[in-house]
Amino acid sequence: MLMNNSKHLHTFILIFFSLILFYISFNSGCKRKSVNEPNNDIPTDTTIHISYDVDEVYTITRSVDATLGDTIFTQDSYGVSYKLIIPPNALQNNTTITMTPFKNLSIGGVGGDNCKMCGNGNNDCCHRGVLLQPHGLELDSTATLVIKFPDTSPFPFEIVGIVTYIDSALKEYEVCQTETDLLARTLTAKIKHFSGYGTDDANHDRLKEDIKDAFRKLGPIGSLFWPNLAYINELFAIHYVCTKDGYTDLISMIENGLYSVWSAQINWALNISNNSSDCEALNVGGYARQITGWYSTFSNGAAFDNLRNKAMQAYVNAMYRIVARGELACKSDSCNLGMELLSCARQAYLIGGIEDLDLIGRINFGMGTCCQEAKVTLTSNREVVKMLPLNRSNLTDAYAVLTVTVTGSNGKPKPNTYVYFTTDDINVAPSSGMTDSLGELRVVTTGYLSPDPDESGNAERIITAVANIGGEEFISEPITLKFKWPTVKITIDYSSSASVYGDQWGTSTITVKGTLSHIHGLQYKCLGKVTRSYSASYYDGSGSIMRGAEEYEGCPFDIWNLGLEKILIPNSNYEYVYYPTKVELIPVNIFKFGIQRYFSQTGYYLNSYVSYVTAPSPGYGVGPPGFPDNPIYFENNGSGAFISYSYELIVANSTTTLLINCDVSY
Repeated sequence: MLMNNSKHLHTFILIFFSLILFYISFNSGCKRKSVNEPNNDIPTDTTIHISYDVDEVYTITRSVDATLGDTIFTQDSYGVSYKLIIPPNALQNNTTITMTPFKNLSIGGVGGDNCKMCGNGNNDCCHRGVLLQPHGLELDSTATLVIKFPDTSPFPFEIVGIVTYIDSALKEYEVCQTETDLLARTLTAKIKHFSGYGTDDANHDRLKEDIKDAFRKLGPIGSLFWPNLAYINELFAIHYVCTKDGYTDLISMIENGLYSVWSAQINWALNISNNSSDCEALNVGGYARQITGWYSTFSNGAAFDNLRNKAMQAYVNAMYRIVARGELACKSDSCNLGMELLSCARQAYLIGGIEDLDLIGRINFGMGTCCQEAKVTLTSNREVVKMLPLNRSNLTDAYAVLTVTVTGSNGKPKPNTYVYFTTDDINVAPSSGMTDSLGELRVVTTGYLSPDPDESGNAERIITAVANIGGEEFISEPITLKFKWPTVKITIDYSSSASVYGDQWGTSTITVKGTLSHIHGLQYKCLGKVTRSYSASYYDGSGSIMRGAEEYEGCPFDIWNLGLEKILIPNSNYEYVYYPTKVELIPVNIFKFGIQRYFSQTGYYLNSYVSYVTAPSPGYGVGPPGFPDNPIYFENNGSGAFISYSYELIVANSTTTLLINCDVSY
């Protein structure tokens, strides 16, 4: 149903677009028309014969800037000048324009080949012309062609002359609306395409034949595409010439013929309009609006006015029917159909020249209130979303499924409704979409891209759903989702005891113990401490050094970015979560040290101290064995347990143990 109504609306718009083209065409002058038009009349044997040669001696060629336009002149061997005025932006692109005058132009056949104002054996003195190229070039706006006859010979037109579009190959002869200035000795025509243009006197028989040809080419009555406006324009141009020359029979032929075809077309449109409550019922208004202006000046103008009034009344009646149907559709929760009907009625009112304040008020009220009672509900399947899933086989707690339900005023679901989301953090805004047949839209949201959380590892975001119905927006109650980062905890237990250079020099003991932790989203903000202590003594006890426990802060580790695996959420085409595959520990100075000795000959005492070095220089002590210089990686076993790192070395005079545990949890 909606598809059919859309088609009707498009047809309606097309008719009014054709109406606009009609007025443009009528005011823009002569335009080429296809010769392959429908022919509703019996062809006549009477023809108009056209022949000519081009006089390339007088050819003028010029490159024209499309944005600036130009004026181009040429003159033929008879002294007739041709001025082509191309306004700015009439050409689509910069174009090379050529003007070539005719010589030996002959227009004959029906009506004869003599010009009635010619004498002295120069029977074709009114037949002059010019070829405009590129042939067939269409202009975006009208150009002006001014043809001026010389002062050295009589002006070949008694009252009016005409400019005609001519094509000897296609046997085309079509009258352009022409202004004749007897004092300036000029004929001026508006043109929209490039071809051959010639001059002729107002030959009664040729005009009569051209009238018949134009009526044949108007197109089939009973069609949305009737009439071919170019031929209506030509009939008006001939009517103008006939009124100047007093050809009353041709004037009646045009006026009565136009009334006959318009009556048939209007009756066809009335039949459709009176039996329809769709937007196509408004097509009759497009025809009614065309029967204005020139028609009112005809001798049967009153008949045209009555025809127009009948069509306009049907137009208004159709609007009332369509508005009533649109209102009913809105009340029945068929919002798309209701808005479509009310919209086309409003468009018809605005371009129809109608003054009915009650009608336009009713239309505007209907569009403003159509389906206003819609309800939008937003729910989530969980309140807390974990930023990183620790278990690779269970991702469900790392994303939330949001469900939007849209219902109408009658409580029924509203399918095919566009829904989008607003949030205080665009990085967690779900994707927009359309509701299904149940009036529901389900989307997934994750929080991985959310900004840093607070110190407890939580970040709250407010999300709202917005449904667009009939041009109006309806908003749900907001929901709050909590996004939580994991805590990473490293526990270190290191002990090393050794004899320094055997029993000769003494012993040393080093311990490093403690726990460091931080929230992953708050990089390097530590909770907890590492304590380091050591003792050293000379072998005979004559010199020793012991230092109390030293505490160090700072987190030399993080979940390694390269260790995050991007995993597609089940049943989703584009939403992902990030699974941590490993944690990286980077040893820093609190783990890198050795005990060095300094032996002074004076007093025979030993001064030992701790040095922050990776490996002591040979002969000056030892570093802590078993503590690596390179990063340590704790692999996720797939279920959230990170494999510990351990080291043990027992050799003569030395024992070293190291155990580092990594725990990631919420």
